[in-house]
Amino acid sequence: MDEWAWYRRFILILSCAFYGASLLLWLFTPLKSFAAGFILGGLISLYNILYLARRVRIIHEQAAWAVPRRAGSGFVNRVLMVAFGVILAYRFPEQIDYRGLAPGLALGYILMVIAACRYNKKERLPREGREILGNHSEN
Repeated sequence: MDEWAWYRRFILILSCAFYGASLLLWLFTPLKSFAAGFILGGLISLYNILYLARRVRIIHEQAAWAVPRRAGSGFVNRVLMVAFGVILAYRFPEQIDYRGLAPGLALGYILMVIAACRYNKKERLPREGREILGNHSEN
């Protein structure tokens, strides 16, 4: 599970960088409501990504132990978190802009793809040039 710890840490570092930039945007520009929406959407997205990772780990452990009834992935909980953010943006339109909330909700998934690409690149470099089981090419 050490690889998952690296993955989580990398996503958290990237998220903190984006939230720091959004906080600076919120503090020093007149786009306060847009930045607040982006921060709220990003936090909801980060929660959804970390929650999904936890649920996938639980499902994986249950499958390894052959538990007959497996837990779900928490889809309803993640949808309700997005609905909560939309309700907040609707309720407080002066403080939270919905146009900032929408890209913020996608931020966690974008960071997850970036982290996966980085992880694959990190894992591929040490294996290049070695013989891999099942690879019988002449290259």
